[in-house]
Amino acid sequence: MTSGIVVLADDLSGAAESAAAIGIGTVVRLWQPASRGEVRADGPALVIDTGTRVGSPAAARRATTLVMAGLASSSISLLVKIDSLLRGHSTELAALAAGRTTFVCPALPALGRRVIDGQVLVDDRPLGESPAWRHEGRPAPASVAAWLAPLPTHRIGLRELREPRPHHVRPGAVHVCDAETEADVEAIAALAHRTRASLVAGSSLLIAATARRRPYGDGSQVSPSRTRTLPRQARGVLLVVGTASPEARAQADRLRNDPRVVHVPVDELLSGRQFVTVEQALRAGRDVVVGWAEDLRTASDPAVLSHRLARRLAPVITATGADLFLTGGQTARSVLDEIGTQELTVLDEVPPGAVISAAEDGRLVGTRPGSFGGPDALSDVLAALRRHRDAAGDPDPKGA
Repeated sequence: MTSGIVVLADDLSGAAESAAAIGIGTVVRLWQPASRGEVRADGPALVIDTGTRVGSPAAARRATTLVMAGLASSSISLLVKIDSLLRGHSTELAALAAGRTTFVCPALPALGRRVIDGQVLVDDRPLGESPAWRHEGRPAPASVAAWLAPLPTHRIGLRELREPRPHHVRPGAVHVCDAETEADVEAIAALAHRTRASLVAGSSLLIAATARRRPYGDGSQVSPSRTRTLPRQARGVLLVVGTASPEARAQADRLRNDPRVVHVPVDELLSGRQFVTVEQALRAGRDVVVGWAEDLRTASDPAVLSHRLARRLAPVITATGADLFLTGGQTARSVLDEIGTQELTVLDEVPPGAVISAAEDGRLVGTRPGSFGGPDALSDVLAALRRHRDAAGDPDPKGA
């Protein structure tokens, strides 16, 4: 890649969310450890999913080093997408921040996720006390600085961020910024731009605000191809709910009144039952929801389950050409890896956080972080996928 905006993300749903925030037509590249050579992009912005949210900190750092070596350019504007709940490894950011003037803020105010006094709050509660953290199985970081440790940091509080006089930024330091509102996040992006910061890391909101101020961040949109090369009989959408949270199960349950939707529990599919049911339903133009019947994470490794589920689903996805909606970054990445998808081009965003993209073969792929959305979130995304599928020219589309 010779120039432009590059965003590194550690999971697929976050990568797609960042790409959508930058603009329609932005490309998401699914990086593989076996990748070699220069990383190129056809447009002004590229988002790279390293797929390192699950795995060791050392592996995450190695992946970042390999990706940066592949970029092989000094003219890129580098941004890093981090999780608004501080999931994932800070080692990736540490590998990039050494010697760079860096700004870090994971705030996402629209979802009640703020940074006050260097601490992440979710709906005014400390991260570790929030229901959003209850399934993580480890203590929450006490602060953004604690998550970044042992990397030394300098905090910029709300008063300093909002005052009109010039800010005292330390060249080469990592600045952890507070943010209570979207205007605060915009102020961080503006400060990073004025001080020529060489690295900015944050939520998709900060990624978008920063990208608008960088070269090529003019909001121009690429017109992605909508050519369909999949089997003509495939019209169903396969929705894989890759999280065991009660909220996600409630979202799936809201679709039970839709006669066009078939529900298949994950445990039955993994045991070999109902596989034929899924394929027949998709070929008949019905949509299929594969979701957790119970909270399996208490008994099993979710990464292992995601890979098992992806291997089970890959043959039917390939055979039917089904369009996809995948919640949870690990599940989404596992499924797309199994069917050989390497690149997604953003077509649309369905707030909050759901993104509809086109794969290389024209397959529609919807993604969303598992923790996002209200009771009707799945219904809204499925309706959007149906609209895009019909607009893309599938023959004999069923009504949405």
